Amino acid sequence: MELGPQISITSPQSQYDLRKVSGLQVWLRHGFNITLNGTDVSAWGDQSSNDNHAVQATADRQPAYSNGNVDFDGTDDRLELGTVLNLGTFTICAVVDLAAGSPTNETILGNSANDFIRVNQGADVDRVFMKANGVAMNQTDLTVDIPTTKFLFTITRSDSATTNNVVVRVNAAVVTDTSADDSNVSDAFDVGTIATAGGALTPLEGLINEVCIFNAVVSAADLADIEHDLMWRNGLL
Repeated sequence: MELGPQISITSPQSQYDLRKVSGLQVWLRHGFNITLNGTDVSAWGDQSSNDNHAVQATADRQPAYSNGNVDFDGTDDRLELGTVLNLGTFTICAVVDLAAGSPTNETILGNSANDFIRVNQGADVDRVFMKANGVAMNQTDLTVDIPTTKFLFTITRSDSATTNNVVVRVNAAVVTDTSADDSNVSDAFDVGTIATAGGALTPLEGLINEVCIFNAVVSAADLADIEHDLMWRNGLL
């Protein structure tokens, strides 16, 4: 699809080109190719070369623009991908800043009540909750609390086993609750919306600076470079 006139902020150039990593499906880069409707975001251009842009045609659902960041109101703001991703294995990274004083049920991305990734489920400060094809992976005891300031959230699901195959990272450090890290890759994880599970279902309140989605578990070396680049450009280093 054709996007309207776009803005890109002046920011550090990427030290590492995510597009060279196999499996990149969507890259919503901080401050790049954002289309405004007044002061709100109507589109965020995909940098992956797949043209799977995140868009919102309905003005009332458009998140605000904030100096390169996309600011979701926690009520009905959301962006929708042109093509829904059906993921078996995956690597997902998102730079997020939760605005709510007590974050609750904050959906980073998803597609429906059966497919989503949330942090702070039930206001639990060390909980990540994922559903794929309606099957839950509910890590209730991460090794650290989820930050209430800007942070890098990374989650991977491998196909090496149907147990112990979901890894959660915060600011490039593994924080997985290993007692509840199972998710069968035969249950496809669908991603079609940013900042909600679909409709106005448990929307995120706060900023999303950047998102990248791979349909594979990237190598440890590539992940280290990706996370370093995301954290450097988004002021986390």
